[in-house]
Amino acid sequence: MSDLDREVRKKLQKLESIEARLSQHEKTTRLGLIWLTILAFSVLVLFGYHIVYL
Repeated sequence: MSDLDREVRKKLQKLESIEARLSQHEKTTRLGLIWLTILAFSVLVLFGYHIVYL
């Protein structure tokens, strides 16, 4: 029984570490998308300003 407990505990730790890595990846991806959106919007604004004042 203790071998089974050890095996289950080991697999649970492995799953928890995978889950932690995935949640960190989700956060960085979301942050990257936000920055990309801001950058694209600012480029559009500058481009529109450039067209209007030429």
